[in-house]
Amino acid sequence: MRHTTRPRRRWWRRAARWAARGAAAALVADTLRLRQRHQHLPVLGTPDPGGSTAGEGGVPAGWSVLSRTGGEPDPQLVAAAVAHATAVGAEVLDVVPGDLAVDRALALLRGHDPRRPSNPLVDPVGAAEMLVATDELLGRAGLHASTNLDRYEMVHALITAHRHAPRASALVVAPALASAPPAPEQERAALRARGSDGIALGVQAAPLVLAAAGVATAGAAGVAAAAAWTALPTLVFAGGGPLTPADLGANGPLRWLARVRSWWPTRASTWRSPAEPERDDDADRAAYAAALAGGTAALFEERRSDCPWCGASELVPVAEFTDMIQAKPGTFHLERCASCSHVFQNPRLSLAGLDYYYRDFYDGRGSDATSALFGANGSTYAKRARMVAAVDASPGRWLDVGTGHGHFCVTAATELPDTTFDGLDMTDAIDEAERRGWVATGHRGMFPELAEGLSGTYDVVSMHHYLEHTRDPFAELDAARTVLRPGGHLLIEVPDPESGLARLLGRYWLPWFQPQHQHLVPIGNLAAALADRGFAVVATEHDPATTPLFSAAALLWANGTAPDPDAPWRPVTDRPGWARRLGVFTALAPALLVTAAIDGAVALVTAPFPRAGSNAYRLLARRL
Repeated sequence: MRHTTRPRRRWWRRAARWAARGAAAALVADTLRLRQRHQHLPVLGTPDPGGSTAGEGGVPAGWSVLSRTGGEPDPQLVAAAVAHATAVGAEVLDVVPGDLAVDRALALLRGHDPRRPSNPLVDPVGAAEMLVATDELLGRAGLHASTNLDRYEMVHALITAHRHAPRASALVVAPALASAPPAPEQERAALRARGSDGIALGVQAAPLVLAAAGVATAGAAGVAAAAAWTALPTLVFAGGGPLTPADLGANGPLRWLARVRSWWPTRASTWRSPAEPERDDDADRAAYAAALAGGTAALFEERRSDCPWCGASELVPVAEFTDMIQAKPGTFHLERCASCSHVFQNPRLSLAGLDYYYRDFYDGRGSDATSALFGANGSTYAKRARMVAAVDASPGRWLDVGTGHGHFCVTAATELPDTTFDGLDMTDAIDEAERRGWVATGHRGMFPELAEGLSGTYDVVSMHHYLEHTRDPFAELDAARTVLRPGGHLLIEVPDPESGLARLLGRYWLPWFQPQHQHLVPIGNLAAALADRGFAVVATEHDPATTPLFSAAALLWANGTAPDPDAPWRPVTDRPGWARRLGVFTALAPALLVTAAIDGAVALVTAPFPRAGSNAYRLLARRL
């Protein structure tokens, strides 16, 4: 028995040692990267006393200040901040205290590269201690000047201001500015303002758990990784620089203790800001329970026996799914037509089912997570715009259907600055997109119902990961023809159900995206349907395998294994539920290093053959 188990133990120890060595190397690289960013942070200069016209309270005219509780900001500091904002063309400036706490300073450096322009799609990390902003911006964003804001209000103000000035926000360090007195009980509320308190708390705890596991299983390599994590703050901020964290000493050799002392009060805090939107969890639970009073049967229509695309009756099962994103109850089936290869949900969701499964996904509780997901796709948005620019260098008006908050439009505007981008969506996200200025005009409603009123208006219509959500793709294509002028272009991007990775990953291939995706259309079927409607395909592209689908598969598995116990469609929260979720996601961290390596290898191997590793395709067609 001893002879058979010893090699297995040695294998696990070798794996643990290699993982610890990789973690140590990654931490060293992270230290060098953060140290370099720290040295490049802009520093607030000395104000010119005669360079601005003072307004009420000594604040330069046309500008306002928002800051944490702790007294009125120094007028000279405010004047310097406004002068800096004006010089760099910013409408909102995040003024960072020089003594910002270690963990917040490191988060700022990880989220902000001072050598690159700010990303309009990504919410800023920042300090959220003091902001100066134009009065015009505050008016558009619905914010009000105040020097008595709590942590939640400041983080909310920073994010909101950035979203309303996506290309006119900046950051600067003010060494003379001191942070407001610490308020540990408010830190969880600050995480809620970012919509990520559960995930963030897990990320904060993960180094402690992994360090302990590494020391226990990987010997000297584990100790080296733990030491690299412990020394990181000292090495980043040692030797001078714009930031000199007040708690740097406490984050030295006993950094792990400082992390425990900050993590636990944050995890246990029940403090809520008066500005936080009220959320009635009991009412939400009652509403979800009422929707399922008769079981899940009412959420589905009758199963159909023929293909909705070609009418053929030979259907082949693809896979059976559960909701691995939100973990709402229900079982979902995809089937493939043996004649035309169209893949569709069967039985499909009823209208009640659509309401149930979409609720709290793109809005409500899920709005911040989906916004972050959309914000990570900037390079893909640019590719879409360039595909159109290759055949029409300067289209006049562009309608993006299913635009949400307009992430694509605000990105594409940099590629096509002379084009007017409008958006269409069913939710109030389109109203917010218009207020932000991410779209010029927002149309709210169902595309087929609005099409006649927009007849012949647009030079380009785009549908990016929209068609697969619709109940009747043919009606959507007809609507696109109606609103396009003759010679105009229709750009469609959808998941590719013929992807080789779909077969390899099975039900864990993210683009199946059940229960939301109703139709997955092979590229040949879509091209034929467009030809029937008087379009000519002018270009197609298959996205390379750059989406980290193996990592996404691991996350889908983890989320299905340990769903969020606080969700109102789940059983009442219990401590084992949170412990299980924290344990599963912490244990997943080393596995994600492996899946990330696999994703990178797949992208590298399939780079010369885009279709081999593609998970989505783009098709551009001209209306004849």
